[in-house]
This record gives sequence, C-alpha cells and structure tokens, in this order.
Amino acid sequence: MTTWRLMMWKMTGSFGKSVSEVNQLIHDVLLAKDFNVDDLHGVNILTEQNHFARSESDLHPDVCWDGWKEASVEIQIPSCGQNAEPNTFEVPGLLYWPLVPVI
Repeated sequence: MTTWRLMMWKMTGSFGKSVSEVNQLIHDVLLAKDFNVDDLHGVNILTEQNHFARSESDLHPDVCWDGWKEASVEIQIPSCGQNAEPNTFEVPGLLYWPLVPVI
C-alpha cells in the first residue's frame, strides 16, 4: 500500500516530479534514521516554508530564500546631442539567479 500511495502521489499534480526526485524523497527523507512520521501531525507546509525563508534570509541577507539574489544596477541612457554625456540611472531591486549554479 505504501508503494501504491507513493506512485499515486508521483502521478498526480505536477509532471515535474521526476523518478530521481521520488527516489531522493524515499532514500533521503522517508528512510532517514531521524525521520519520524509522527512529527508531521499538524504540519502546514506553507507555514514551514515561510519559517525556512525567514531563517535563510537571516543567514544570507543578500539571497532570497529560493536562490534568487537582489542587486542594484546602473544604466546609461544616451542624451540628445553629439557630445552630450549619457544620463545614469540606478535600477534598484533587480532579481537575478547566478549563472554558475544554474549550469
């Protein structure tokens, strides 16, 4: 029955659940020595996700909880006229994901 329930969970909802992710759930979570199913009673994932996000942002204030980073960038807009200096504007709050971890 346990395998059936796990397979039904995998096949419902998002198609983003890969075989490797389900295997990881089984081996790294459900079969972990410190995993206790009784600890899940009363758990609300949205609440826990918010707790996790706050704790991550406390540890890494420049990184959003899901891996995105925030920065300010300066852009130059050309001015009218041949010899006119460009106008520089700061754009705060640009969100980006570092390229190397994505690769």
